[in-house]
Amino acid sequence: MISFDYYQKTIHCLKQPKSGKAIGIDTKFHFWCKKNFKIDITSGIEILCSTKNGRRIVVIESYFAILKDIHKKTGHGARDKMGHEMNEHYYWIPAQVIDIFLQCCTSCIVRKSVKLPVTRTAIISVGFLTRLQIDLIDFRTRPDKEFQWILHCRDHYSKYSWGYPLVSKEAQRVADHLLTLF
Repeated sequence: MISFDYYQKTIHCLKQPKSGKAIGIDTKFHFWCKKNFKIDITSGIEILCSTKNGRRIVVIESYFAILKDIHKKTGHGARDKMGHEMNEHYYWIPAQVIDIFLQCCTSCIVRKSVKLPVTRTAIISVGFLTRLQIDLIDFRTRPDKEFQWILHCRDHYSKYSWGYPLVSKEAQRVADHLLTLF
């Protein structure tokens, strides 16, 4: 993260051909600036850019305005969409800053669904054949002649199970076997 004063100091350093005590620029700082930054003059305005990828360096003071603009461009996009758009144009904006910005967006907070914990309740059966658990087991990979499915029915109260072979899992065939139970 670079402040506006440090941004100006870096631009001033890049404009100087040499460093030293006479100029007032540290040689290590001058070397670091030349290695990592370049000046891009767009519309007569000097903009500090990265030498690695040519993207603009963003100062701390303009984070909010840039994040707000990109957030609107992405249609209130989440962190990943915003991060991708940021990486297209800007450099040196940490992901934590994007996360903090998204926590402050009222539109995104309202739109986000509230996750309620699932409350478990026991299934209560009052008698035989009042509740059934039904499952179709696939045996198409190892059929028994023409039978490719098994209808498994289990009474929840008595834990008694029934099994019926089926040629297909059509609703009519399943219903026929269920009618024999009742």
